[in-house]
Amino acid sequence: MVIDNRRLNEITIDDKYPLPNISELFDKLGKSQYFTTIDLASGYHQIEVQKEDQHKTAFTTQSGHYEFKRMPFGLKTAPATFQRAMDNVLRGLQGLHIGLPTILYNNIKQHQNTQKHKIKTEMKKTSGALQNFLTSDTKSRCQGSSDDENIIAAELALTFHTVKHNLSYNSMDCLSKLNKIVFVDSKIASKIRLGRTKMEALVIEVLGPYSVESVINDLHDDVFFCLQTDASNKKNIKLFPLVVQYFSINEGIQNKLIDFYENSNESADGMLEAIKKSMDSHNLSFNQVSGLSADNCNANFGIHHSLYTNIKKEVPNLIKGNCHAHIIHNTVKHAMGYLICDIENIVLKIYSHFSVSACRRDDLKKFVTMVDGEFHEIKRHIGTRWLSLLPAVDTLFT
Repeated sequence: MVIDNRRLNEITIDDKYPLPNISELFDKLGKSQYFTTIDLASGYHQIEVQKEDQHKTAFTTQSGHYEFKRMPFGLKTAPATFQRAMDNVLRGLQGLHIGLPTILYNNIKQHQNTQKHKIKTEMKKTSGALQNFLTSDTKSRCQGSSDDENIIAAELALTFHTVKHNLSYNSMDCLSKLNKIVFVDSKIASKIRLGRTKMEALVIEVLGPYSVESVINDLHDDVFFCLQTDASNKKNIKLFPLVVQYFSINEGIQNKLIDFYENSNESADGMLEAIKKSMDSHNLSFNQVSGLSADNCNANFGIHHSLYTNIKKEVPNLIKGNCHAHIIHNTVKHAMGYLICDIENIVLKIYSHFSVSACRRDDLKKFVTMVDGEFHEIKRHIGTRWLSLLPAVDTLFT
């Protein structure tokens, strides 16, 4: 049975009692691991309707005329009334988050059944073997570990290989299935389950955090490092990598990514705030910062107000690194001004001549074959893409 309450709701005065925001409720849960929920889905038809208002809920059926004595579903102010009642009944209980039952309870229950939750739960089990996988000798690990640990190690190795060589998750998903056919006698290969979703979760939940943790452990109190950052646009999203450069006695000069975050505020103050937030999350101090390397725009290295001047207030002896690629680019471009011909213009014209015609490209291939050379596609030089001129010139000569 469905009751149309639209006419009643139109003349009902709004109840502005605030309802809980689901995102805020989940944020308040924090890192809690155990939860108790009460299913209050039957909250409707429980709260009494005042006698002088019962006639407003009247409806007619074939069997007669009826009025609700308890608050029905569909009234304009029903959610606010129910929320107020729950807040009053449970007020004062610490650590209790009250939400509409059909929302909070069902959201938690639904989240438990999602693939994302199941994968994260599985990843917590997987991460226990990570330390052994990355630091132990392969032979001793295979001899001394259980089959389950060897399977986990194999999955992590394949995932690491995929990321290191910039392969796609789909290609490795295909490879793991192929390995079961190729290595039909292998117990490990036959039990590997490494779809793209699981592989992505391994990168985000296991390998990524481990690699960042390794870098942070290197940056102990007596290690100085240089900060490197630069904006990167992905459509209308502004992304910033945060890289640290430091010297390791065992490995030499290291350039390591510790964060990659979205920040719509590209001002000097906005960038500084984002960097501070990232460093605080990794327990890093500006007392260890020795230099800044970034693009040579005004927001980064302006004289009066920039990211450099902001950090310099924290680090008086801060070294200005600028962008290495930009420095080399400017040096090359300045040096070309002393040549008797315009090399940059020649490269652009050669590329334009051969790129617009398939016949010209074919003639070029025939010429290269005739002189016993090896054909290479002519690289495109873009003025704003630093260091693209040198490879373009090198291709023409080789």
